[in-house]
Amino acid sequence: MKRIKLKIISANKIDAVNIIKLLAAAAVIAVISRAFEHFDSLYYALIPLLVVTAVIALKNLKIDKDNFRFFILISLFPLWALITSLWSYYPALSFERSVFFLVIVSGTFYAGYLYTSVSEKFPINYFLPANVLMIALSVISLITGIPAEAWTGGNERGFMGFSVHQNTLASLLLLTIPVILLNIMRLEKPFSLKKFSYAKLSLWILLSLNILILILTHSRTSLLSLCIMVLIFILIYSEKKLKAAFLLLSALIFLTTITLLIKPVTTAAEDFLHKGYADVLGNRMILWLPSIEAAKEGGLTGLGYGVSHPEIFSKGAGSHYQGERYVREKGNSTLALIEETGIVGGMLFILPLMYFLILLARSIRNIKTGGVSAIINPVSGIRHPASGIRHPKKGQAVSPKGASGISQRGRRHPDFLAASLLIASLSAFIFHAQFEAWWVGPGSVQLPLFYFYVGTAAAKMIAGQSSRYSPSILQ
Repeated sequence: MKRIKLKIISANKIDAVNIIKLLAAAAVIAVISRAFEHFDSLYYALIPLLVVTAVIALKNLKIDKDNFRFFILISLFPLWALITSLWSYYPALSFERSVFFLVIVSGTFYAGYLYTSVSEKFPINYFLPANVLMIALSVISLITGIPAEAWTGGNERGFMGFSVHQNTLASLLLLTIPVILLNIMRLEKPFSLKKFSYAKLSLWILLSLNILILILTHSRTSLLSLCIMVLIFILIYSEKKLKAAFLLLSALIFLTTITLLIKPVTTAAEDFLHKGYADVLGNRMILWLPSIEAAKEGGLTGLGYGVSHPEIFSKGAGSHYQGERYVREKGNSTLALIEETGIVGGMLFILPLMYFLILLARSIRNIKTGGVSAIINPVSGIRHPASGIRHPKKGQAVSPKGASGISQRGRRHPDFLAASLLIASLSAFIFHAQFEAWWVGPGSVQLPLFYFYVGTAAAKMIAGQSSRYSPSILQ
């Protein structure tokens, strides 16, 4: 990876690397504070934190082709959103939200990028303090029953603790759980009961509490997104993909069978899935059908960023009036993008994400092959595939350093693990966004956290591209 040579020096001679780590962790805490009514004043610290991060980025990042390309990619959508203010129903609103979007997205992107550049082994550890705080608050709420609306607020169908809504708490847990998975997978024999350590015990307890509270929120989308994340991660990272797929399929069949055969379990599952509606997607369709009609009206260029069609209404609980302006709960990020910024805006938002995911996947392949696809025998001149080289004595297949993600200690290559988890996480978050319209909300708690991951993915993408073949393993 390209290492950043930090030029900043603090008055107290604190390590500049730690300054970046503290800034990223503090920014994440500032973001999630908005979801907790008693602590939401901390959110106002976000902009100053991102401004300091931007100053560090400008001072330390070279204006090379990678950084220039990244800035252009993340700026495309907010610049188009800014242009939509020319024909928006509410020009001032579209202008203000577009500028705020650019500040939030660029700041969080480079915060994630900088942190990963100075912490290669644990590139998303800045999410850990925020996750621990949320779990601590949730456990306190479960034990004490405070606040009184911990179970009766929001949609009244699950636990919300001190947060403003069950789905919000669930989405924040979903967006921060990957850091726990990464730290567990970094452990020596993470699934072995014989290899005990307090770090391992603490991480597994933390993961268990996350899953428990996630289930108690009754957020179906977040739970399904977590399952998708784990499934994709296993299929990418596991050396025995067919075996892993078979075990996952067997577990799914077993759970389905238990659910269908045991009446109390069947009743509980139906209640959980339907949430009081006749159809599983009943509460989503209430939001999606008006959003589909509004997206048709958005057409190619959209109605204006941040705008809801004034004549298309929804029965969603989040729909309301702000003065004379109607704000509709949209329930789907892609439809919301098209309604507000048109097909053009939707493509300018989604295509950069696909670009990062594709290049991140390519970087995994580069890590696995050590940056080469073949090796030429210096004696015979024959070209051998990098994956087909065998040890001269053991007869086992070997490969350049980093191939198959294996390090000299037999552990997975750190970039391979991180990149695999990032692909799985981003895929799960993109799926989640199709049930909540947070892609168009610069003031939402999910969007900034999402772009922290995108910035981390960009840094890991460069790390994978810079992997190089070392011949020592063949000697």
